[in-house]
Amino acid sequence: MHRTVLSIGRAVVRCSQWSAGQLKKSTPSTYCRAILSNQAPSSFVNGNTQNIHTTSRKWQPEENKVYVLGCRSNNVKVNADGISLKYGEYDMELLFVWLRDHCRCSECYNHTTNQKNLQHRKLHSEDLPSSVEFDGLVLSITWSDGHLTSYDINWLVDNTYHQQHTDQVDKVVWDKETIETAGLPTVHFKEYMDSDEGLRKHLYNLVKFGFSIVTEAPPVHHMGTLEVSTRICFKQETHFGPDWTFTSNNERGDTAYSTMYLGAHTDNTYFTNPSGIQVFHVLEHNGDGGQTLLVDGQHCAEQLRAKHPEDFDILTRMVIPHEYYEEKLRIRSLGTVLSVHPTTRQFLQIRYNPYDRSPLYTLPPDQQKAFYRAYENLTKEVRDESNELWVKLRPGMVLFVDNWRAMHGRASFTGRRLVSGCYLPRDDWASRARLMGLMNL
Repeated sequence: MHRTVLSIGRAVVRCSQWSAGQLKKSTPSTYCRAILSNQAPSSFVNGNTQNIHTTSRKWQPEENKVYVLGCRSNNVKVNADGISLKYGEYDMELLFVWLRDHCRCSECYNHTTNQKNLQHRKLHSEDLPSSVEFDGLVLSITWSDGHLTSYDINWLVDNTYHQQHTDQVDKVVWDKETIETAGLPTVHFKEYMDSDEGLRKHLYNLVKFGFSIVTEAPPVHHMGTLEVSTRICFKQETHFGPDWTFTSNNERGDTAYSTMYLGAHTDNTYFTNPSGIQVFHVLEHNGDGGQTLLVDGQHCAEQLRAKHPEDFDILTRMVIPHEYYEEKLRIRSLGTVLSVHPTTRQFLQIRYNPYDRSPLYTLPPDQQKAFYRAYENLTKEVRDESNELWVKLRPGMVLFVDNWRAMHGRASFTGRRLVSGCYLPRDDWASRARLMGLMNL
């Protein structure tokens, strides 16, 4: 084992490293400890690593900064404001105020309620440590008041600011050819209802493809549609009711209650927080047409980003209104057409519904032309036939659509077509997916 002792201004740094044969490339190889003290600068001692050399020359550090040298791999550095920690592919900048704020000890955090115990202390931005230790798996900090904070490296990877946050399931961003090659994502009713593995398979499909179909369900509303839907979570009640069965009788002020063609769109764009899943179950149809249209909104967004990056950026920044009006309802929301993760810029949501887009009063005239150009280019992707998947739903096929990702539509039709369905809230179906290890974001 190599050992280096270095005194730099206010810090004494001790680093040790196992021989190369004992190291694994996938994990940090260095154990580093920095003890902040009032010692005066001195020379390097016993320097025999790549980045530390024996010398009698005095080291002159930047003023008010303290470094922990991670020997050959430089995994950890401590400065006046925080800690820089490298772990595998992750480069994390951890401010002292952030580390103290997120302390998970029993004094600072209630592990029964999973909430902070804020009454125990006042958060101070000037909190400083007296010692910092990292053994490759656990970061431990002793603060100047004697308080001890420890973090498992996996918790830090999951919760700190960095640009590698991803979902645990690799999503398939699909067009018509891709999804037809892969096959429709389905799960049998009995497997889905009777086993956790069946439920997990259904949620996996939703995360991976943005939609999933439960097959061989009872072709009725209550024993079929609703039992299948509430297997995930409770229904989300809206102005359409807790759930519905409807025909083309134009009973509501919505194009869905007609026989007309419906282009690809997402629902509830007029809600501040659109529903997470829409469920469709065609219980009967004695005419022609009526096929269901599915389009991957994430694929369309990524195509736009690749071909017209400025337009993609515009649709993630410019806020526009959507509305739903009836005699006794005036629902309106403001939001962007596309949403992305704030650090990774990964796709998060599409709110695309030309039917419900209301008068554009949110943008000044000098921005409107750019918006219309961007919206038109996105629309070209949405309406590209190579991106359209058409499915003929039959009784017993219960379709779940991720309303934050996949767009749906419908061909015009003749005859009586009875459709059953409901909405599921985004937060609750995503919670179920996270509990099953399928989603992080």
